[in-house]
Amino acid sequence: KNDTMMPSSTAIPSNDHFGHDAPPPSPFTARLRAAKKSVREATEEALRSARSEETLTGVVVLDGPTKQRIPQDPQQQGDDENAHPNVITDENYDDTYDDEASFELGMSLFGDDVRVVERDLRDRLERVEDELQRVLAEVESDRRRRGLTSGDKYLTQENRIEDSGGVRNMEIDNSSMTAEEAEEEAKRLSAKVHFLKQCSVARSLLDECSTASICVGSGKLVEAATFLSKANSALLEAENGLLSVMSEMTAAASSYGANRLTMEAAAKREINLAKMVLDSIKMQCRRKSVQLYTRTSTIIDTCIQVTKSSISVKGEGGAGGESLADAYDTLAVLSSFNKSSDSSSNNKLEQDISILSTKLYDTILKPILTEFEKDCTNKTGNCKRPFVSYRFTERTNADASSTSASIKGPTIILEWKKEEGDTSIAKAKAVGDNNAHTSNVEAWSDVISFVKTILTFVHERIFLKRESLCHIMGQVLFGGTTSSSTHSSLMSSLSLDNIMGGSLHGKYDGPLMKQMVNVSWETCIPSSSLPASDLCSTLDVIKKMMRKHTDDFERDVLERGFLSSPETSSNEVCTEDEQKHLDELILPLSDIARNYERKYAEKRRLRILSDGRNLLLKNDYHNTVEVGVDVSKKRNNGEGYKDDPTEDNGMTLFVLHKSAISKVASDLMTLCRHAMDESVDCSKFIGDPAVSTSLSLLSPTLYRTARELLDLFRAIIPTAHGSEISTIPRTAAVLHNDCVYFAHHMLTFGHEYKEKFSGGNNVLRQMCTFVDLVPPFRELADRTMGGMIERQKIQILEIVGSRISDFRLSLRSNEDVLEWSEAQTALTAGLYHIRHLSQAWRTILSEDVYGRAMGNLVDTLFCLYLDQVMKAPEISLTACHFVSATFRDATRGSAELFDPVSLEGGMNIGRERCGLWERFTAVSLFMDMSLADINLALAEGVFRSVTGPELSSLIKAVFDESEKRSMLLQALTSQQ
Repeated sequence: KNDTMMPSSTAIPSNDHFGHDAPPPSPFTARLRAAKKSVREATEEALRSARSEETLTGVVVLDGPTKQRIPQDPQQQGDDENAHPNVITDENYDDTYDDEASFELGMSLFGDDVRVVERDLRDRLERVEDELQRVLAEVESDRRRRGLTSGDKYLTQENRIEDSGGVRNMEIDNSSMTAEEAEEEAKRLSAKVHFLKQCSVARSLLDECSTASICVGSGKLVEAATFLSKANSALLEAENGLLSVMSEMTAAASSYGANRLTMEAAAKREINLAKMVLDSIKMQCRRKSVQLYTRTSTIIDTCIQVTKSSISVKGEGGAGGESLADAYDTLAVLSSFNKSSDSSSNNKLEQDISILSTKLYDTILKPILTEFEKDCTNKTGNCKRPFVSYRFTERTNADASSTSASIKGPTIILEWKKEEGDTSIAKAKAVGDNNAHTSNVEAWSDVISFVKTILTFVHERIFLKRESLCHIMGQVLFGGTTSSSTHSSLMSSLSLDNIMGGSLHGKYDGPLMKQMVNVSWETCIPSSSLPASDLCSTLDVIKKMMRKHTDDFERDVLERGFLSSPETSSNEVCTEDEQKHLDELILPLSDIARNYERKYAEKRRLRILSDGRNLLLKNDYHNTVEVGVDVSKKRNNGEGYKDDPTEDNGMTLFVLHKSAISKVASDLMTLCRHAMDESVDCSKFIGDPAVSTSLSLLSPTLYRTARELLDLFRAIIPTAHGSEISTIPRTAAVLHNDCVYFAHHMLTFGHEYKEKFSGGNNVLRQMCTFVDLVPPFRELADRTMGGMIERQKIQILEIVGSRISDFRLSLRSNEDVLEWSEAQTALTAGLYHIRHLSQAWRTILSEDVYGRAMGNLVDTLFCLYLDQVMKAPEISLTACHFVSATFRDATRGSAELFDPVSLEGGMNIGRERCGLWERFTAVSLFMDMSLADINLALAEGVFRSVTGPELSSLIKAVFDESEKRSMLLQALTSQQ
C-alpha cells in the first residue's frame, strides 16, 4: 500500500547522491511522503471543483471562451519548479486547460453525481488519515523502544535527504527527521486531511441542498435548509481547522534557518490555496442561502395579504405543495445556524416577521386607533360617538388559484366593517345615558376587542399557533422589557410617557403599546374637574370597567405569546381577587386601570399645568388690566369710612397700590385659585379609610400644582419675552408689576386657604404656605425694573453728556456761543426722552414706583448740568443769566413729568422724588443773585443743599475780587 501511495517524483536518493555512505532514511519518511502526495491530489481536485463553480476571483474561468490568468506571487514568477501546478503560467497554460477539459469530459461521460465523487474522495482521505494515525502510533512506540527523548534524531546532521520534488515536500525531505518532527508532520497532515474532508462534506451537502430545493413539495424547503445548515457547520469546522494549520505551518517554516524565506513562501502558497477552496464553498453557501431566503419571502408575501378592511392567508396547511409552515421552518433552521455560529448576519426570520408586523400596524391597527382618538374626543374631552363597533366575518375561499403554482390550499379571509345605523344606536341604549367618561370607556372596550380579534387571527391562522413567531411580532408591536432609567427632573416629571405609565419608560415601548396607552390616557381618564360629591364613586366605576377590559386583553396576548410575563410588583393593599390580577399582570394598560385614581390626579395636574403653559405662551403678554387701589386719590378727596382698607390707619402699607398687570398674570392667578379651590374640595378624602390611598393624594397634588403654576411663570415669561423685557420700557414695567402682584398675594395666599382644608389632622392645614415664593418674585421685579432704569440712564448720558462736554469752559463768554445752543438742545432732547418714558410708565406703574423711577432719571439729567457749572473756572454775567434760564426750563419740564396738570404740584412732587432738585434750584437762584442777596439767602437756608466749598467755588467764578466777596468767602470758610 505504501508503495502505491508514494509519488514517483519522491524516490529515495542513493548513497552516492550525498558523496559518502549514509544510513537509510527514517522508516516514516516514505509513508509521510505518500500521505502528503494524496493530500496534494485532494487539494488539486478541490481546486478543480472550485473553478468549475466560476466563483473564485483570480482563478481561470475555463467554461467561457476567454481564458484569463491569475496574478502570481512575485516569488513564483520565473521559478517554474516552485510554482504550484494549479497556477497557470504561459508555459503550462494549454496543458492545464487540457487537464480541466478532460476532467469535465469525464464527469459528463461517466456521471456527474457530486455526492459519488465526494464520497470517493473522502474514502481516500480516510485511508490517508488512518495511515497517519498508525505512523503516529509507531513513532511513539519506536521512541519508547530506543529509549530516545523527543529531541533525539534518527539521522545525523550530515546525512540530510535531498529530494527532486523541490520545496513541495519541505516538511519531510529537506530536514533531518527527529521523532518529534515526524510526529508534528503527521499531525499537520492529519489537520489538512480533516480540512479537506470537511470541505468535501460541505460540497456534498450543498449538492443535496440543490437537489432538495429544485423539488416542489411539502417539506422540501425545510430539507434544503437543513442540508445548507449542515454544510455551513462543516464549513465552519473546516475554517477553524485551517486557522490551526496556518499557525503550525508558519511556525514550522520559521525553523528552517537559511531556507526560512523559501519555506515561508511555500507555506503561504499552500495556505492561499486552502483559502481559495474555502472561499469557493462559502460563496456557494451564500448563494444557496439567498435563494432559500428569496423563496421563503415570496411564499410569505404571496400567502399573507393585508388591507385596510381584511386579512387573508393562503397555504395555511396545503398538502402536496409549499406552505407557510415550510417557510417558517426554513427560516427557523437558517436562523438557528446564524445564532449558534455567532454570525453577524441578520436573522431573516425576525426580519420577515418584523416587516409583516409593521405592515399590520401601519395598515390596520394605527388607522383604527387614530380614527377612534380623533372621533371620540372633542375640546372638552367628552365622547361624541361613544360606540365604534366592528363586525368581523371569517370565510374560506376554496379557489386554489395563486400567483405561485407551488402554493396550494384554500384562502382564509378575515373581513370587518363598522356597525352602522340601528345596531350602534341599540348598543348605546343598552348601556343607558351614562356620563361621558363611562361612555368613553365603553367605546375603548370596542377598540380593544378589535385589536384582540386581529391578533387572534394572526396567532391561529397566520402564525399557526407558534408562540415563537408571536413573540417576535410582540417585540415589534409591544416592545421589549429592558429596565427604565429614573427621571427625577421637573420636565421629565411632566413627560406624558412618565405620567401615563411607570412601566412605559424603557419597557413595552413598541408603537402599538405606546399608542394604546396614549389613547387610553386621552379618552378614558377625565381631564376636567369632577364634582367632589360623586368623584369617588365615578372613579371607582370607571376603574372597574377599565380593569375588566384591559386585564382580559393583556391576559389574552400573554397566553398567545405576544407578550412575556413581567415581574409583578405593587405597593397597594388589595383583596385576594385583586392580588391575583397583580400576580398575573403588571403591564402599561393594566397599570393605568389599577392605579386609576393616581392617574386621574396626575392628569388633572398635567391638564392644569398645560393650561397654564398655553396661557403663558399663546396669549398676548402686552394686554393689561388694572389692579389695586388708588390710595392717594382717596386721601386727597378726604373720604372717610371705617371699613375701607385704604383708611389712613396704618393698614395702607398692606394694600396693593393701583397699577396695571398683564392679563396673563391675572388669568394665571385665577387658575391658581381654581386649583386651590379644587384641592380644598378634595381634602375630605385625606385620612378616609374608605377611600384609596391614591385618591387621598389628589388634594396634595393639586396644592403642588398651584405652586408649580407660579414657577412656570418665572421660568417661561423671562425666557419667552427676554428681548422685549430688556429693551422695551413698557414690557419691563409690566413684568415688574406682575411680580409685585404675585408677591403681594403670596404673602396671604397660604393663610387664606389653610383654614379651609378639612380635617384637624390634615397635613395641608399645617404645611400650606406660599410665603417662600415672595423673595424670588421680588428679586425678579427689582432686577427687571432696575436693569431698565440703568439702561435709560446710559441713554440719557449718551444724549446729553456728549453735547455739553465743553459747556463749563464756554461760560466765561459774554455773548451767546455754540456751546450754549448745544446745551439748550441737549436739555430739550433729554427732557423729551424722559417724557417718552413717562408716557410708557404712567399708566402701568403704581404712583410710588413711577415717582421713584422718574426722580432717578431726572436726577441723572440734573447731575450732568450741575457738574459742568460747578467745575466752571469763570462764569460771565451773561452766562449767569443763561444758566439761570436753562435751569428754570429744566425744573419746569421735569415738574410736568410728575404732574402734567399743576406746575406747583409737579414742583412739590419733584422736590420729594428727586434727590438733586433743591440743589439744582439753589444753583439756578444763585445765578441771579448779588453778593448781598447771597448773604441773605444763606441766612434763610436757601443753599443748605450746596456744600460750603461748592458755594465758594461758584462765588469765585461769578464775582470779581472785592471786599464784600472776601468777607462772604471768609464767612463760608469759618462755617466749615
